[in-house]
Amino acid sequence: MPEFNEFVSRWIELLKTKTGQTVEALLEDAIIYLEGKEALEKYAKKLHEIFPRYYVYWFEDLLINEDYEKLMDEADKAFECLATVAIERYLVGNMVYIVSKKLKNSAMMHTSSKVMFQANPCVRGMKSFYRGGVI
Repeated sequence: MPEFNEFVSRWIELLKTKTGQTVEALLEDAIIYLEGKEALEKYAKKLHEIFPRYYVYWFEDLLINEDYEKLMDEADKAFECLATVAIERYLVGNMVYIVSKKLKNSAMMHTSSKVMFQANPCVRGMKSFYRGGVI
């Protein structure tokens, strides 16, 4: 369907000029349709300032596919890119914590616990921070 693929390409370019969660979801679907799931990484890194949720989508995909090494390798960069967006930072931090615990990586458990607490400074966040062996 070359005509439909051209439409989807134009749709992606239009959506990149918009904001909001609905736009992000539509853009994610269009990108995966046209370029495959591997494009999530490219768009997470390229568009994180406009669409921070792309890091969440990408990390969810890594977690589901058990690509723990890639997830751990990209964690610090994700935390840096998501420094100003608490919800996405917390969600990525939680995924990193889950993988860190599974891999028994205490340093990254500490880091991800701290990230979650900073993103969600409440009793639940404190509990995660505490579980990470920090306090």
